[in-house]
Amino acid sequence: TAFSPIVLEHNIRFAVVRDSLIRYYNWCERNHREDAIASCRQGGPWPGGVALVRSKPSYSLIENNTIYGGAGEGINCALCSHLIVRGNRVGNTHSTTVYVEHGNHTIIENNVIWGNPANGNAYYRGGVSFDGIGLTMEDYALSDPRSGAGSDNLIRNNLIVGHNHCIRSGAMPRSAEAGHSIGARIYGNTCAGQMGDAVIRMNQPSANTGSWDVRNNIFHSPGAQTMCQVPGSDSIRFDNNLWSDSPSVSGCR
Repeated sequence: TAFSPIVLEHNIRFAVVRDSLIRYYNWCERNHREDAIASCRQGGPWPGGVALVRSKPSYSLIENNTIYGGAGEGINCALCSHLIVRGNRVGNTHSTTVYVEHGNHTIIENNVIWGNPANGNAYYRGGVSFDGIGLTMEDYALSDPRSGAGSDNLIRNNLIVGHNHCIRSGAMPRSAEAGHSIGARIYGNTCAGQMGDAVIRMNQPSANTGSWDVRNNIFHSPGAQTMCQVPGSDSIRFDNNLWSDSPSVSGCR
């Protein structure tokens, strides 16, 4: 059991974080004054539960952990290659629950991922966790020669409940200008109870959209504004998904 984040950095290879309970009693929860709450709503102190950062982590495994209550992400990996996030229970974080930056050959599978309830912890972003799973291209990594296209990522068989978005991707402005893109296969997931502007949201311009294959998923989030907010791109494919009657699926091709 860990009551502080597990941060692995600098030339990480073959790291394993397994069978752990990680409960991070963050600064936001220890300071209930109005000024502390205001700070946390603007971002607050980081990090979250398990972070692999400041190198190019590769061939690492995060498996069968229970991670909750962090001030940032639940699981975060930057410049990842061949990372497996499998069979974890991750939730009640103040930002994206599982967050991968510039990821290649990443597998996120068989996890239970939950967001804050709408009337729950109101320290950050109105009490609703931002994303269930996020795949992004962050601008800060542009100076690293290992950054670039994120490809061959697989998100499958996860239960993702709550959050503003179930799955979100995006290239930040300078990364988009540099032509970086990200793509993934999204298979067999269940997304339920999302409450934001879209269940699936892709922020990058269509020119920066990698290959996306979204199939055999269940989406049930009548509280969201729309099912899909994605750029117009032929590289995004939706096939054999089950959608709830509302909201509109007009953006899902």
